[in-house]
Amino acid sequence: MSLRQLSRLDQIIAELERSLGAVFEPEPVATRASPAHEIARSTLDDADRRHSAGLMRVNHVGEVCAQALYFGQAFVPRCLDTRTPAGSRLGRNRPPCLVRATPA
Repeated sequence: MSLRQLSRLDQIIAELERSLGAVFEPEPVATRASPAHEIARSTLDDADRRHSAGLMRVNHVGEVCAQALYFGQAFVPRCLDTRTPAGSRLGRNRPPCLVRATPA
């Protein structure tokens, strides 16, 4: 599959569209019940519950920062050979390959 090389303006417009979609698209609605609905809730005390929530926030922030890093690296590669198809935009949640091995 050959990919069309986007101009810098096209890239900016595509990233702007992605950003606006992330902000203004409606929140997804679950179409089926949670598979964990039959599992009893754990009995954590307030301190453990706050600690667990804090760990989840840190994990989420790390995921968001990693995605921003991947998009930034894909947006401004030094070499066109390192640019990959818009994997995250196509639902393949994977980082772009940023280093290409070359024979010595």
